[in-house]
Amino acid sequence: MLSRSGLFQAGCLLRATSSRTSACLPDAWPKHAAHKRAQSTTSSPPFHDDVHANGIFYHALSSLGDRYALSYSSKVPSSAEQPSVLGILSLPSSAQITAQDGSRLAPSQLAQSHAEDFVTNPNFHIFLHRVLKLAALDDGMIQYEAFLRKSGFAHVADQREQLMPGRIPYPENILASIGFDNQELVGETYSPNEVHRIITKELGVMVLRPAWHARLMEELDKA
Repeated sequence: MLSRSGLFQAGCLLRATSSRTSACLPDAWPKHAAHKRAQSTTSSPPFHDDVHANGIFYHALSSLGDRYALSYSSKVPSSAEQPSVLGILSLPSSAQITAQDGSRLAPSQLAQSHAEDFVTNPNFHIFLHRVLKLAALDDGMIQYEAFLRKSGFAHVADQREQLMPGRIPYPENILASIGFDNQELVGETYSPNEVHRIITKELGVMVLRPAWHARLMEELDKA
């Protein structure tokens, strides 16, 4: 029988012929990323994507406007390795960063089309799942699924993919899974999905449920 991670990987392989395949490939955080790619932010204020459900801030790491640290916080990160930094978006030199009228495009307008140029911060990944493990146990919808199905696994799903009840998200939109037995969630079974992508070409930057986002921000404020 496949493990939970094996099932996630199998889901990616089943989509090997689709345009979504690249979204299943795990990104890698370069060694010494904070020093080689993003030593410090610039003095310019961050771009705020207030259209995004959680609100994303793009902190410029270069005066050229080709490298950004993504965060849920407006506070300027002192390091790209801080857990408040989702990751680094590095736009290639060939990226079109100006509109037809000559105005500068906001990084939020470029993130989705350059999803492959985003690298997840492993410290954020660890911090996020530490919070989500607790949040999932308190989540009414997941608890209700456990009540209905009695035993099995429930997906802790990214909310950017809107699905009908009972439908399974694409692997890149599944944050984790958690098991339940006799209608009770079992925290020890929480398992992060290593093929989840923070940014995909299809749906853009990940979206957390409001309660999860609020809990994450609360814990980041304490960190």
